[in-house]
Amino acid sequence: MLSVLILTTGCSIYKNVPQDSYLLDKIAVSVEKNSESAIISKNSMKSYVYQQPNRKWFGFWRVPIRFNSMFGERKKKKDGKSVFKKIGQPPVIYNERMTELSCQDISKALFDNGYLHATAEPKVEHYKKPRVKVTYLITPNEQYKIQHIERVVRDKSIENIILEDTVNSFVGIGTPFSSKILDQERSRIADMMHKKGYFHFNRNHVWFVADTLSGSVDVDVTMYVEPDIDEVNKVEKNHGIYSLGNIEYIFTDDATFSNDYKTKYKSDSFDGYSVYYRKRRILRPRILDKHTVLRSGMIYNVDSLESTRSSLAKLSIVKYPHYEVVEREQEKVLDTKVYLVTNPANSVKLQVEGTNTAGDLGAAALLSWSNRNLFGGSELLTVTVRGAYEAINNLPGYSNNVNSYLEHGIEAKLEIPQLVIPFVSDKFYRNSITTTRFDLQVNMQQRPEFNKQVYSGGWSYSWNQTGGQKHNIDLLGINYLTVPWISDTFKNEYLDPIKSTNSIIRYNYEDLFIFNWGYSFFYTSAWDNNMRPFQFYIRTSAETAGNLLQGVSKLFKANKNSDGQYEIGNIAYAQYIKHDFQFVGDWRLSNKQHLLFDFAYGIAYPYGNSQSLPFEKRYFAGGANSVRGWQVRELGPGNLTSQDRHIDYIKQSGDIKLFASLEYRAHIFWKLKGAFFIDAGNIWTIKKYDEQPGGEFDFGKFYKQIAVSYGLGLRLDLDFLVLRVDAAMKALNPVYESGSNRYPIINPNFGRDFAYHIAVGYPF
Repeated sequence: MLSVLILTTGCSIYKNVPQDSYLLDKIAVSVEKNSESAIISKNSMKSYVYQQPNRKWFGFWRVPIRFNSMFGERKKKKDGKSVFKKIGQPPVIYNERMTELSCQDISKALFDNGYLHATAEPKVEHYKKPRVKVTYLITPNEQYKIQHIERVVRDKSIENIILEDTVNSFVGIGTPFSSKILDQERSRIADMMHKKGYFHFNRNHVWFVADTLSGSVDVDVTMYVEPDIDEVNKVEKNHGIYSLGNIEYIFTDDATFSNDYKTKYKSDSFDGYSVYYRKRRILRPRILDKHTVLRSGMIYNVDSLESTRSSLAKLSIVKYPHYEVVEREQEKVLDTKVYLVTNPANSVKLQVEGTNTAGDLGAAALLSWSNRNLFGGSELLTVTVRGAYEAINNLPGYSNNVNSYLEHGIEAKLEIPQLVIPFVSDKFYRNSITTTRFDLQVNMQQRPEFNKQVYSGGWSYSWNQTGGQKHNIDLLGINYLTVPWISDTFKNEYLDPIKSTNSIIRYNYEDLFIFNWGYSFFYTSAWDNNMRPFQFYIRTSAETAGNLLQGVSKLFKANKNSDGQYEIGNIAYAQYIKHDFQFVGDWRLSNKQHLLFDFAYGIAYPYGNSQSLPFEKRYFAGGANSVRGWQVRELGPGNLTSQDRHIDYIKQSGDIKLFASLEYRAHIFWKLKGAFFIDAGNIWTIKKYDEQPGGEFDFGKFYKQIAVSYGLGLRLDLDFLVLRVDAAMKALNPVYESGSNRYPIINPNFGRDFAYHIAVGYPF
């Protein structure tokens, strides 16, 4: 592929440009400066241009047109599609007529936004080579604005409703005279009336008359609200309020909504509504009741229907809901049918993946079984069995015939779509996505150096709120870590209390009990799906462990072990506090180009019953989601130098994390995207440990220990899955305090400074 790109770089982009024609090289928009031109978006004006220049990879590399120049007219498949259609692109030949049409559309768009005398003219620049640049010169002139509005409601039965709601109107004194804004006002009034029971009211009942002939940019507007029409007698009538009649829920396993369900399905009644199902009742009536606001006799409100639909869609057993409203003849009553297309209750998933840890190859497999409706309340039970194998090479000193890493485990997770606590209102469930989660996990690891077993369990609550907020409370987390076997070589070299001072390593290879709880919060500005030029999300969390146990130990005056730690059943427990924060900003440069910034930090402090953090709670640097110029767990803490990758990764962990990244992402072709990135960061320890020299955080020099790398990446975005490959080079290596090796960006060594990563999903 690389050789093809190199060849195409040398191909002329003008090869297939016909004689006496011009390649459209670039388009630009220029807006005449005046007091109001700042509100006109140049990028939005470009969207009205019919002819766009040839695609460029990363915004500057003309690979698609060069493919066309290199391969010329390509053979076609039987379906008529070009083999290289998704990569190659024929030259965009400048068309004068399309430029004129573009100017007309730009002028019309400005007219619709109140610039009634706006003009758009093309400026075409020809170059020596057969290419042109077209600049669209926009003169907006003055924007017309509303100086007076009168509202005439011809249906007196709704006059008070319309006139009392003007405080929410999009149209007011000083509002731009924009057909877009007037249409928004028509839709707003229709939505408001639908929420008050007026089923037949629609935006066509609202229309505007404006006086723009006075010669002034100040416009007088009259809004008319028309009565309803009797379709039988063709006469005007007042708008009527409708109420809900029969409420029916129909469970089906396909999207074919048959009208004979009453004769073929079984049925139940509960609290004023009916439930129909084929063989057995899918959901308990109380669960269905928690997620619906519809009741027979209530005033029709479109929000109630949408709220019910969206609330039911949160249930794992429901694939998607669909509702239908049927008007009774000669009555202002609406019968409502809610069709619930269900997922299969049981499913099985098999996932296989390859692994590469510092050159050691392996494979992992995951088999999971799920039941989406365990107790008839859309409870999701998932049981997962996982196994992994990895060959371990070049590990001297271990002659126990174990030259591999073997891991296997089982996890059971139960998710209940409600908070299992009292005093939670049904309204809260309908407006939020709530989950109570219980999980149990057993994990076994076998390495040449040791065997390790982890037994864990958890109880947590999570809920989403409108406005892009998500909360999670880990009410109870229990972890028991035990190391039943350690090789003599590993024990003598790293864990012997007489020969070794590696307190961090020794602490993490002793039996340990962790009893923790925590809280996390997530917020995204993209919650309303508004395509703003800048969006962001924030993630923060806090976690603590051991405080309750220490309080109980002190209360009952428990004895301490030889290391000064309280124990539970002869097993010491961990005590620490931990906090993490992440901010990700996304600037949308264009529809196909984004600039993202990621900043994150974390800090954890062991105290009381712990001299150091449990290994699983420590921070690591390097890898596909960190500073990508280093392999996973290869960087830090501070300027610690790695001697033996297979052992020192234990030492290369810390209590403080600081990370930042800037990444430019651009669409290339089809579903392939490219990226250029710069990463910076490192980890440090809070305390000074003899086995981690140079790893302690120091305000006076930590900034000198920031590692920096840069690189390129490719992402295959299949919507449901993103496959990512990143290749990075070190730019600043904190291991070296001075000399040329500290700045590999100036003195690069491919064998020393290059790293690549294969991963699933975006880094942030």
